[in-house]
Amino acid sequence: METLTRGQVFAGFVIDRLLGRGGMGAVYAAHHPRLPRLIALKLLSSQLSDDNYFRARFEREAELAGRLDHPNLVSVLDRGSEGGQLWIAMQLVEGIDGSAALARGEMPDMRAVHLVRETAKALDYAHGFGLLHRDVKPANILVAEPFGPEERVLLGDFGIAKARDESTQLTQAGDMVATLVYASPEQLEGKELDTRSDVYSLGCTFFHLLTGRPPYASDSPMAVMHGHLFAPVPRLSAIRPDLPPALDHVIARVLAKDPNQRYWRCGDFANDITAAFAGAATAPVPQTPVPASRRRPWLLPAALGVAAVAAVGVGAVVVVTGDSSDTATGPTSTTRATTTTSTSAGTTGSPADGYARAQPAIELFPQLVPATENGKGFHDATCNIFHGESPDAQSNFVYTVTCIDRDNLEFKVIAYENPAEASKAKDSLPRSASVDRVSRYGNSVEISKYVGENQVPFIIVGFYDAPQSSYLVEAAWPAHTSDEIVTAWFDVAPI
Repeated sequence: METLTRGQVFAGFVIDRLLGRGGMGAVYAAHHPRLPRLIALKLLSSQLSDDNYFRARFEREAELAGRLDHPNLVSVLDRGSEGGQLWIAMQLVEGIDGSAALARGEMPDMRAVHLVRETAKALDYAHGFGLLHRDVKPANILVAEPFGPEERVLLGDFGIAKARDESTQLTQAGDMVATLVYASPEQLEGKELDTRSDVYSLGCTFFHLLTGRPPYASDSPMAVMHGHLFAPVPRLSAIRPDLPPALDHVIARVLAKDPNQRYWRCGDFANDITAAFAGAATAPVPQTPVPASRRRPWLLPAALGVAAVAAVGVGAVVVVTGDSSDTATGPTSTTRATTTTSTSAGTTGSPADGYARAQPAIELFPQLVPATENGKGFHDATCNIFHGESPDAQSNFVYTVTCIDRDNLEFKVIAYENPAEASKAKDSLPRSASVDRVSRYGNSVEISKYVGENQVPFIIVGFYDAPQSSYLVEAAWPAHTSDEIVTAWFDVAPI
């Protein structure tokens, strides 16, 4: 598209200067032909203007955006076509956008909170009219002069429709990649969107404003997509330990992979942010994790862990959602043969061997449990080994690797002499339901749901194929149902 120059007339508007250019087109400051004011004139690229699908979608959304009237929304003044090229005239905001303010080091924490709170008002208002933004990011949050505690915040770029084939554009460099780092998982998967997609993008924006980087930053579009779809939600405290701890739980909710676990309204998210900074977050704070050495598998009797009974009763585990690395690519070693000469789950060795005795489990589940007892498992989990020599054990297990991650998720890899013993142990408990599934890494499994002590739900994953069939993976999660455990974990678990 040819760049318009100062003084040139387009659709009656007199061009003043170029404000910016991106993959969708260009934006100019222009003089209104009948009013003594400057407006922002956005011209869509000729290629997109020639696309019938894009034209129809643009016309519809521009019309909807033109009906919106809110102090936190950039007003749409007019729209049309000039020489077959689509354009939209909008309120010009003299000031700075969130991205530029961040780059200039002008983003103190309370300014970030203010920007997100005001943007949330705009989004909830638009959502009430059935309009989704779909491109919430710092660059689209405008701060009008004069700056200060009461500065006016406006959300821009409503009414600019997306191209038909987003999947190809997401792999291109430039603006689309920048937008990609704020896109919701369902948006990347091409699923039907609702308000929770914008909520997710607003959460990514807030994370960026506080930390200086998006939650899944990478130069590779595929790595960014993998982060949104599979990587664990990053913790603010790992980057900014000076921030209120309650924000970790707010971020975990707003960036949940499953939309059903997110906030429905942007205002609710903004309220929890404010409450967190005020020291009274409405988001629930999990109980302090109990050291792994004090917990026991559900499949072991109470005699093996007197101090563990109360701890396990709090609820325990969800097995993980991927490698402790945000860029795990797959279970390349999950089918690798163990180095032990035994065909069982690990009958060689003795309790004196300590954590090293778990080597077969480490090799079969390398992205789930750490290689050493002092290492970190998935999601920063701390792990230790519990040996199965007690005569009180109701199942003939060899050892169990018990892990607790940074979100108080607990998972256990329990090793047995052979598949028959593993099956026997699983069948010794009354299950409420079972279902056959294929894990993310291609293992055929049976997921069984149980209710443990104090009515705490948990699940057990059993394997049909050797050598994993000599193991069970037990999972529980405080204050969550077994269905939530399956939904939140199984589809992305590294097993």
